[in-house]
Amino acid sequence: MKKCIFLIVITAIVAASWAFYNLQVTKTSRSSGSSIPYSARLSSDALYEGIRKDIWYVYDTRKYIEYIYSHLPTARSLPLNMLEKRLSEVPKDKEIVLIFENDTDAEQGWNIFITNGYRQNDIKIFDENIEEWSKKGYPIEDHIPAGC
Repeated sequence: MKKCIFLIVITAIVAASWAFYNLQVTKTSRSSGSSIPYSARLSSDALYEGIRKDIWYVYDTRKYIEYIYSHLPTARSLPLNMLEKRLSEVPKDKEIVLIFENDTDAEQGWNIFITNGYRQNDIKIFDENIEEWSKKGYPIEDHIPAGC
């Protein structure tokens, strides 16, 4: 029971922090200063179709606690701060979709993949967020223990 209460409190803190942080971050995804091509960005609809057809490997680069709280089906956790250390886990011969917390992280993650030999055409960026995904009625998974 104490574990559940602790997990709920931590989750609430993370959710509140995340919401506040996102209010502070200005969206720059379609600005001319971005190195990520517009064609690499995916909407919820396009990502859902790809997940349904099982054509992409999906990696969630948000903090692990956020991943536990809610993530897309089939998404694997690969926190941005561990990306370079765990890059060998990501296949180079498959199409990859990356989920980031914000555009600054997306830019950083995109550059890590491209500078490490991943083909630009094989790397896609989810251009929305988990809340937008969920509002459209697409499924969300979590790893919160039952009974919490």
